[in-house]
Amino acid sequence: MMSETRQTRKRWWVLAGVCAVAIGAGAAWWSASRTLTAEDTAHVLLLALETGDTDLLAATGVEVSDAARTAFAHADEYLSSSAVTGSEASDSATIVTVVYELGGQEHRADVRFHRGDDGWIAASDTLLGTVTVEADWGADAAVGASLIPLGVPTALLPARYEVHASPRMLLDEVPTVAVLAGRAHTVTLESPVNETLIAAAQAQLDAHLQACTVSAREVPANCGIRIPWGADLVVAEQFRHRIEQYPAVALDPERFHATGGTLVTTVSGIDHAGDAASFTYRASEWGVRGDVLLTPRRSCCRCGDPSTGSGTVGR
Repeated sequence: MMSETRQTRKRWWVLAGVCAVAIGAGAAWWSASRTLTAEDTAHVLLLALETGDTDLLAATGVEVSDAARTAFAHADEYLSSSAVTGSEASDSATIVTVVYELGGQEHRADVRFHRGDDGWIAASDTLLGTVTVEADWGADAAVGASLIPLGVPTALLPARYEVHASPRMLLDEVPTVAVLAGRAHTVTLESPVNETLIAAAQAQLDAHLQACTVSAREVPANCGIRIPWGADLVVAEQFRHRIEQYPAVALDPERFHATGGTLVTTVSGIDHAGDAASFTYRASEWGVRGDVLLTPRRSCCRCGDPSTGSGTVGR
């Protein structure tokens, strides 16, 4: 095996020189490649996979999506110690057997090549592997630098990738996946609810509640504020709020509840005797609840309609 690997390496660098010239010459590469065998093209592909050379990959004609190319350019680890160990030809295709190391282990793959007008082209379903990311929240995950949809097998080039929740900051530990040629992989992301997310949600909710409690002529919606001023006033003309304690956030990936707040509100208006009057009300269990939205850049809390608020303010 060692002698074969050394021979393969030597041949690779000869081919790499040809490819470097060919890429600069554009279509001239495939004019030269018509003289290459399927094994020769496999050597070139392995070289590209070892060095992360997306231009060289594209020059071989293998079908790779933009998302897979972008993820590969930001992979955590590329192949190493790769070699072609044999091939078997049929009327319609040539199966080339390759070995390589990834993640500290040696792997084997049978890559199918078909003869095109411009040379031998690898079948992407035998060269690429697929990754399915599963999570109980959101719609996407970040693999390398590409966003891929949750629950959908996505073809990626052989390499090791970090798999991030969306947004990236949410996971305490970032999982990785070693994508193997022709194999299917599944990555399950843990719940993103941790101290970082809770702190971010609390800060955004506090800002929302500050906006809710600006002095105004009416009670704002989506703030969990209910004041029984009708028992004391015929007309309420002004509401002045003071937050003594913000509600504390508890959440899951899709919903949040914030409880334990304290809100003091003074309402000015006309009482039942027709006189100007003011009454102060206090809620010691002020709270709100609503949705949690996770996006590639940020997380946020969105309060629902007024009926989702809790903690009626009382005198």
